[in-house]
Parts: sequence; C-alpha cells; structure tokens
Amino acid sequence: MAGSQLKKLKAELKSQGLIGQTNIKNKKRPADRDKTKEKLGEIREKFNVFDNKVNRVKRDVTTIEHGKFVTIGKGNVKNTSKTNSFLNKNLKLAYEAHKSRKGRNGKIIDKRFGENSNLGDEDKMLERFIKEREQSSKSKFSLESDDEYDDDEGDFQLTHSGKLLPEDMEEPQEVQEEDLEPARKKTKKEVMAEIIAKSKKYKQERQKLHSQTQQEIDELDDEFQDIMGEFNSKPSANNAFSTKKPEEIEYDNKVRELVYDKRSVPADKTKTDEEKRTEYEEKMKKLEQDRLTRMEGEREAQGDDLDFWESEEEDDQEENKQDLQEEEDEESYEEVEFEDYDTFDTQVSEKGISFINNIIKNYKPHLREGNKARMNKFVSNLFKYLCHSPQNDLIPVLKKLCESYNETLVQTMRDEMLLIQERIETNQLEKSDLIFFVICGFLFSTSDKYHLIVIPNLILMNEVVLNYKHDGIVVFMMDLLLQYQRISKRFIPEINFIIKDLLTKYQKIELKDEEDLMSVDEIFQTNTESKLVNKLFTIIDKVNSQYKDYSILKNLNQSILPLLHNFGNPTKKLTTLIEKLTKINSNIKLIPLKLQSHKQLAIKTFQPKYEENFNPNKVYDNLEQSEVNKLKKLVKRETKNQMKDFRKQNRFEAQEKLKEKVKMYDDYHKKMANIVNSISTIEGKEKNDYAKEKRRRKQ
Repeated sequence: MAGSQLKKLKAELKSQGLIGQTNIKNKKRPADRDKTKEKLGEIREKFNVFDNKVNRVKRDVTTIEHGKFVTIGKGNVKNTSKTNSFLNKNLKLAYEAHKSRKGRNGKIIDKRFGENSNLGDEDKMLERFIKEREQSSKSKFSLESDDEYDDDEGDFQLTHSGKLLPEDMEEPQEVQEEDLEPARKKTKKEVMAEIIAKSKKYKQERQKLHSQTQQEIDELDDEFQDIMGEFNSKPSANNAFSTKKPEEIEYDNKVRELVYDKRSVPADKTKTDEEKRTEYEEKMKKLEQDRLTRMEGEREAQGDDLDFWESEEEDDQEENKQDLQEEEDEESYEEVEFEDYDTFDTQVSEKGISFINNIIKNYKPHLREGNKARMNKFVSNLFKYLCHSPQNDLIPVLKKLCESYNETLVQTMRDEMLLIQERIETNQLEKSDLIFFVICGFLFSTSDKYHLIVIPNLILMNEVVLNYKHDGIVVFMMDLLLQYQRISKRFIPEINFIIKDLLTKYQKIELKDEEDLMSVDEIFQTNTESKLVNKLFTIIDKVNSQYKDYSILKNLNQSILPLLHNFGNPTKKLTTLIEKLTKINSNIKLIPLKLQSHKQLAIKTFQPKYEENFNPNKVYDNLEQSEVNKLKKLVKRETKNQMKDFRKQNRFEAQEKLKEKVKMYDDYHKKMANIVNSISTIEGKEKNDYAKEKRRRKQ
C-alpha cells in the first residue's frame, strides 16, 4: 500500500466501514458499538509501531504460548500499552491517596474547653465546672432526684386504671378482682403515672435500707471504740510474757518512734585525717585545673579560690580569719544602718571588728527577706573602707564574702576604675588608688585571660608605668605587675624600657645597703632615691627569676648590665645582681628561628599516554574531572527523568480532575433534568385536571 501513514490510516478506516458515506439511518446498537471499538483497537495496534517491540534473532525460534505456536522475532513480544496501563494504575492510586489527604495535617487540635482561649487557670476550672453541672443536670421529666438519699419523701398516691388504691392493698391483682368496670386500654398518662409511682416507692425502700445500714454501722463503731478502750487499758500479751526489763521496753518504743522522725536520718560519716587530706588535694587539683583553663581562655572566669599571694603570712591570716568568725558578739541583735558609706565608716571606726562580725552573723540571706541585697551593699562598703583604711585582718574576710556577694562589688570597682583613669591622666593618683590595685589582686585570679576586673586593671597599671611622672608610683606598679603575672608568666615589654630609663636617671646617686621595702606612705615622700634604686634592683632580680625560661631574657640583661656597671659605688646587693645576670646570660643559648619542617612528599608520576588526535583545550588524565563529569551527566539524566515523571503525573492529575468535574456537571444536569421532568409532569397533570374540570362545568 503506497502513500503516507495518514492515507494508509484513512484507507484502513474506510475499508472497515468506519468512515465515509453510509446509508444507515437508525442509531447503532450496543453490539455494533463493541465491534467498532474492537476494530479501532486493532487498527491502533497496527499503525502505532512505537507500542510494539520486536526481538530480532538470527534464526527463527518457535515457542508455545497460550496453546499456540509463536515464532520469536516475527511477532510482538512486548506490548507497551500494558505497561502504560500498569503505570496509570499506580498514578491513579497515588492520586486517590493524595486526594484523601488533602486538607489534612498532623496537627492535634485540643478541643477541651478553654484550652484555645485566653482564660486563666481559675476561670477555666470555673467554666468547666459549670459545663459539667449543665451536662449532668437532669431534665424535668427525670424519675430520679439529684440526691439519692434525700429525706423529702413527698406526697404521692398509687393508682390503678385511673383510680386510687387503698393503702392496705399491695397486689394489683386483688384490685382487679374487685373492680366492676370492664378492662380497658390504659392511656399514656396513666402508664407514666404508674411508672413514676413505682419508681418513688423503690426509692423510699432504698432510703430506708440505707438509713438502717448507716445506723448499724454507727452502732458497730461505738462498740468498737469501747472494745479498743479495754484493749488499750490492758497490758499486751507480748509484754505479759516478755522477759525484757522496763528500760529495754522503753528503749524499743523510742526506736519505733524514731522510725517516723526525720531527725533520725544518719549524719555524714566522720572522715579521717587521711580522707580529709585526700579530699582537700582533689579540690585543689580541680581548682588549679579550672584556673589553667581560664588562663588559656578556654572558659569564662567564675572566681578563683586560690590565694593570690604566696608568703609565710598565709597561715597567720587563716588563723586570724577563724578567730574573727569564732568570736562571739556580746551585743544583742539590733537593726544597724550600714548601707550608707559615711555611716558605715563611722560605725567601723567606733566599734571595730565587732561591728563587721555582728553584720555578718545577723544579716544572713536565709534569716529574712532583703538581706542578700544588704550584704551586697555591705561588701561594697567594706571594700571602699579597706581602700582608704587598710587592715590586714579584714582582707581575708572580704575575700570570703566576695565569693557569695559580688554583684554590687564588681559594679563599684568598675566605677572606681573610671575615676582612677581620670586621675592618671592628670597625674593625681592617691594612696587609695594604689591600695585598690593591691586588694583586687587579693580578691580575684590574676592569671585569667579574660576578666571583668583584672584585665582593665592591667591596662591602667601599664598606663601608669608608661606615662606617669612619679618614679615611686611607677616602681610600685612594676612590682605589682610582676605579682599579677607570677603564675601566668606573661611577658610585659613596658617593664624593660622603664627599667633602663630609671637606671640611666639614677646613675649618680650614692647607693646604700638598706632594705628596699617601701610602704605606700614612703612612696609619696621625698629623699627616697636610694630605696627606690634598691627596689629597682629587686625588680630586675624578680624579672630574671620569673622569666628564666624565656630566651628574650638574654637581650634584656645585655641592655641592663652596662647600666649596672656604671654605678660609682657598687654595693653588695648590686655586685650580687651583676654576677647573677652574667651567669644567666652565659647559660642562655639563643636558637635561631627556622621554618617548620615537613616530611617531603613524592611527586606523583603517571605513565605517559600518546593521544593521536590531541586537543590542547581538552583535559587528559584528570580522574577527578572525569568523575565530576560522570556525576554531572548522571544528575542531568536523573533530573530529566524526574521532570518527565513530574509532567506525566501532573498531566494525569489534570485529566482526573477534568473527569471529576465532567462527572459532577453531568450529575448536576441529570438532577436538574429530573426535577424539571417531575415539575413538568405535575404541571401537565394539573393542566389536564383543569381542562377536564372546565369541560365538566360547561356540560
């Protein structure tokens, strides 16, 4: 058959009698429609070559399928329409599942009364109680009253067949025998009256039974109390035959009582000296580990229980602290005004330590409300007082208190640091400012990398060392800076420059072998150059002891030694210092810096590959790029297939929605047609009836 596929299709349809001129006037019967569908199916399979897959083999192979001989390669092996029908079935199931889930979510709706409103807890409980009462309330036709055992019996009368029954008659059969009227059917009202009467009668019986039972229980309770009284008055059989002494029996009774006594809980075990020592060592190890982590900046500062100074006076301070805590206050408790600093200063000056001890003992937070805020203010005032009037026995007390009450204290210190900075800029530092830095070193851990008080203090102290114009205060600050860094051993380069400047300045003074200890009062006095230089020698010695592991120390000593040799009258202390620095320099070996050494890596070698058609724009022997290209290709293919599936699914859903709409419209039009037909039938009947009646009247 020549021609295009369209011509072939038209010719096939015409040969089957499906298109073209026909002389059939009547409608096709159902059997004809089925034959037409079969013919169309055969034509569709014949012309749709893409739905058929043919396995081409080298030789013909014949098999048996469904009882017939089939040659493989000559016929259709796979029909794609079956696969499509299976796919459409799955799409249909997925669409129905999605449709059933439409409008739903996993949210749990709480339908309890008041849960989705802004009512409070009490209002919710009240409303719920009212709702329960409304639901449990009985209607006006209820046969039972609200109280099952109420005492109101009420007046009622028993009836039968609408007549009253005498009280001595209990069986309705006797009344029926004396009744002369013929039996008749009872009305609904009479039946309900009898039911109500019987219900009330049974209720009365239950009330009587309940009252009798309650009366018997009360009588038994009274008799039981009498019996128990007799039992309690007589000695028990166990005691009568017991061989225990009265003291042992009393002891047993006390033990039984202690079973229910909360105070009978055993106390902690008394620890031995070895256990106490071990516990103390573990605690100190933990504190030291916490301090190291804070020093490295791995954890925020939370206070430090380690003492700041390492001296022989620690034991004496601990003893003084215990004596202060154990001292008994002879004064009776009374309200004391100590929140104002001026009043606090006056009270401490007059009463001394007893005033502070009285406050610590009587204003503990658990005694009354507001004591914690008062103690915070008290610790802040105590710190101010010690800055202006230092007392060594009160500093351990302040350290112990600031562990628990430090909120106001920290803010007070930060405010005071702002004032100190202003006085540094104007060269007007006071004695209290120097004591402030010393006390801060006692109270807090100075080795922390980040601290709210210590780090700002270090900045201010370095500012004093570099810019302040009083040599005594500068030397004091250098000594204090070394004390701050005695544990962390962080190097302070400012000290190196200031030491050289001061040694150059005091080259011509006359040295004396005297103590280098300088009090705060002596710092502000004149004619103290000799003590100042001796203190400077002590600082140089402390620097060498503290930074002995640093190689930079050799450069520092090399710059200081010539200045030390220039003093005209060398003292014993200066000579000893020069010998020590010389010995330290001889032991320090400077190691030059070098780059970090790495293990040498071998260069990757590949076997050369000859490319016949070499392209310089193409990348060869790149495994990573080839893997990436494979993955890109795979992603592209999967994306294409997924998009194809999405389009197929959307197309199927659109078709299903269209079918549903068509069905809905057909049902609607069919319903309306039925309504119109029924209305037309009724109108026609009425019209015919009207015409008949009209003709009848004319006749």
